Amino acid sequence: MRYFVRMLRNDQGVSAIQFAFVAPMLVFLTVAIIDIGRLGLTSTSVRYAVFEGARFAIAHGANSQDPKTDDEIKTFTATRAIGIPVQASDVVITRDPDDDNPGSKVTITLDVPLNLFAEGFTPLAPTTITRSATMTVF
Repeated sequence: MRYFVRMLRNDQGVSAIQFAFVAPMLVFLTVAIIDIGRLGLTSTSVRYAVFEGARFAIAHGANSQDPKTDDEIKTFTATRAIGIPVQASDVVITRDPDDDNPGSKVTITLDVPLNLFAEGFTPLAPTTITRSATMTVF
C-alpha cells in the first residue's frame, strides 16, 4: 500500500507527458505560421509580376518604337515573379479586342500552385494563387 501511495505522489516524468501533449500543437502552429508567410510572399510576388507584365505589354504595343511579341511579354512577366518558380508558359495574355493597337485592353493572368506544409496535417486542398492585371495600350 505504501508503494502505491508513494507512486501516486511521484512527479517524475510529468513534464515529459505535458510536452507530449503540447508538442504537436506547437509544431502545427509553427508550420501554419510558415505557410501564412509563404502564402503572403507568393500572393505579393504574383500580383507584382502580373502588374509589371501588363505595364510592359502596354508600353510595347503595336505602335511603340519597340513592339514585343506575346512570348517576350510572357518571359518578362515570369522573370518578375520573385521568389517563386514561374515558367513563361504559366502566363496567359488576353487582348480585348484581339489586337495590340492603342485603346485595346491587355490582361495578364498568372496561376501559381502552392503546396502548403499544413496539407500534410489537415484535409486542406492544394492552393492556387491566381492574379490578373488589365491595362489599356497607349
